Amino acid sequence: PVDWILKAHITVMILAYVVCFPVGAILGLVKHRLHVPVQAVGTGLTALGYILGHSHGGRRFEESAHSANAWIMLYALMAQVGLGVVLKVYRDPSSKLRSGFRIAHSLLGLAHPVLAYIQIVFGAITWNSFCADDHKGNCLAHFIMGSSFAWYGVFCLWAASQLGRAWLGARGELSGRYKSLEYYEGWLIACWGLVNSLTEHTWGGQWFHNDIQHTAMGVLWLLGGLASILLTHHRPSLRSPLPAIVILLTGVAMAAHAQHSMIGTMVHGFFGKAIGLAAVFRLIEVIVDGGGRAQGQTRTLMALKLLSSLFLILGGFLFSSSQEEALAYVDHSILDAPSYMLMTTCLAFLVYGYAQGLI
Repeated sequence: PVDWILKAHITVMILAYVVCFPVGAILGLVKHRLHVPVQAVGTGLTALGYILGHSHGGRRFEESAHSANAWIMLYALMAQVGLGVVLKVYRDPSSKLRSGFRIAHSLLGLAHPVLAYIQIVFGAITWNSFCADDHKGNCLAHFIMGSSFAWYGVFCLWAASQLGRAWLGARGELSGRYKSLEYYEGWLIACWGLVNSLTEHTWGGQWFHNDIQHTAMGVLWLLGGLASILLTHHRPSLRSPLPAIVILLTGVAMAAHAQHSMIGTMVHGFFGKAIGLAAVFRLIEVIVDGGGRAQGQTRTLMALKLLSSLFLILGGFLFSSSQEEALAYVDHSILDAPSYMLMTTCLAFLVYGYAQGLI
């Protein structure tokens, strides 16, 4: 059984890391006077949640990634609070040391949503007793790849915002050469492709069809990302279609990615269609933009960017939810595949709206 203390722990931590710290980080970026009070409330809730997490009765949990990551989050919070106090006391604006502290404080604040997301995923895994023993590899593959797509969607959503466009413009002013969004996407795709190319197969062991599929997909991302980097590096203002084409080809491949169960095949197919739609919307946006530097300034371009981001986030959650133990649980429950996918879609909309609200 799960007692009220554990439920209170979950509620308090969600309030701290999903509400207070992200909102506080945004308030800090705009230098709002409520930045410190909101962060202080989040810190207090974290302390309360920590106590509750070590005080509950009922169901007991073994040591897990959730508990290990909790210490990382706690140390990060202590460092951020300490830096915040130093910045309040040490106010010399010309000091390079203070500038370094300020950058570190800001980065830690922006890292909290990522750490919170990881902790929530670990918490769900621990709650359901997933990802143990032989399931660990499947778990890592689905949650890492799915989360990457979801965060890629959030990144695109941010890039379409006023803050994101200002950042892209500022980078151009600093370097003297404006670079389109696809230049940075090329780096993201290439780096992720390199990781996938090297980790999807146990080198020296026997090859299986899944290994070949996933490794080939990693190579596709690596080469497609590099091609986009080269294309946009030599033509800085050009809107490159290559990132969208890489995503589209990935979607086509995943839609045809046969699984051991019918529900697995259906969810993977829905995932492939979702990221395929995201790619189609991005391609239309690039064509409509015509290689210019509007970067989301017209209503049509903005609508296309928002749709592309939505389907990337949806694809990410669909892929994460297609982990084999989760599918086995659904297969033996009253849910069917469409119901499960609709519930996952609701979660994606919730995250999309949340990210939109913050940005």
